[in-house]
Amino acid sequence: MTEEKTEAELDPRVQIGNLSAFEDRLHLHGSRLSAFVAMKLPIPHLVDEIALSPPGPPQARQDRRPGKKSLNKKIPITNEKEGRMRRMTGAWARMTLGLLVAFWVGCESGPPAEEVPSTPESGVQGEATANPGEVPDAEQKEAPAEVREIRFGVVPQQAPSQILRNWKGFAKEMSKRTGWKWTVKTAPSIPEFEERCLDGQYDIAYMNPYHYTVFAQKPGYKAFARQKNKQIKGILVVRKDSPVETIAGLKDARVAFPSPAAFAASVVTRTYLRNEGIPVEVNYANSHDSVYANVANKIHEAGGGVMRTWNATSAEVRDQLEILWTSPAYTPHAFAHHPRLTDEEVKTLQKAVSDLEAEPRDSAVFDPIRFNGLTAGQDGDWDDVRALKITELDSLLEGK
Repeated sequence: MTEEKTEAELDPRVQIGNLSAFEDRLHLHGSRLSAFVAMKLPIPHLVDEIALSPPGPPQARQDRRPGKKSLNKKIPITNEKEGRMRRMTGAWARMTLGLLVAFWVGCESGPPAEEVPSTPESGVQGEATANPGEVPDAEQKEAPAEVREIRFGVVPQQAPSQILRNWKGFAKEMSKRTGWKWTVKTAPSIPEFEERCLDGQYDIAYMNPYHYTVFAQKPGYKAFARQKNKQIKGILVVRKDSPVETIAGLKDARVAFPSPAAFAASVVTRTYLRNEGIPVEVNYANSHDSVYANVANKIHEAGGGVMRTWNATSAEVRDQLEILWTSPAYTPHAFAHHPRLTDEEVKTLQKAVSDLEAEPRDSAVFDPIRFNGLTAGQDGDWDDVRALKITELDSLLEGK
């Protein structure tokens, strides 16, 4: 008596296709196999669990619609051929199972071949297995030292965006020479900058001469550098078409200043006007650039500034103005560090300044900030400013 088989059961290619379906079943159980390996359970447990016997030949597709005949054509086949086909199918299944199990176990027992080894050179620290009582190699090696981050505050004499742009070259050069990461910071106004200095928010600050005499007292900033071959002078500017020809002509005029404590641009110029008996209406514009723009736009009749910011302001504004008066010269702005810097860090700063001074001037560093260069500075350099006995910020110190 013969059995009938479908063409799908007879064709060896379909049998191989059945094995592919069988492999798909194995893949679906991959995570379960990984779990068994992780728990060190014998593989036969998993084989029993997911019934890894090879699948039999597919059943002929039955159309569920009533009255329709199956599309699979039945043909006779001998028992000997059927047995040979089943043995071949079983052999393929066992070989495939062995390869898949070996692959999964290998994946669980080690990293993929394409994974980069965990080495100090690659920047990734891997775990090391040590014998009891021994320190792993990874713990014997010193961890990479963290880069010292420096918050470098710059007094906002100009717009913050311009300050960040102009000072980035200097910060980059100092980062290279100190081995630290310098980040340029500023404030939306000079009074806000003063508050931040008092709070010690800057590790290093570039501040005006009067600011330095104040914040050297509290929180204790210490000068280490200043601009080379430079003294600061205050100026008063007016429009070129202004009827004012002498400083006496500013009597009762509306005059703009950057802030109450801006040293040469405000303190020195206002003190001179007061000593000369020239009353003016004082207004504050928050920055030097704003002062020059206000005068150019006829909002104020005159304004206070300094030569460095005058030379740095836009030509469109400067071409409408002229300098009416210039003050005596004083020690320029200070580069000062917060007292939290260690003695070794201060020495690093001093060496960086000394090296810069000894080398030819780097235009990429100093042109954007209009510096002749950098030179060492010390606290006594600003005694000429202390001699003026300015009290503008005494209340700020008393309030903290």
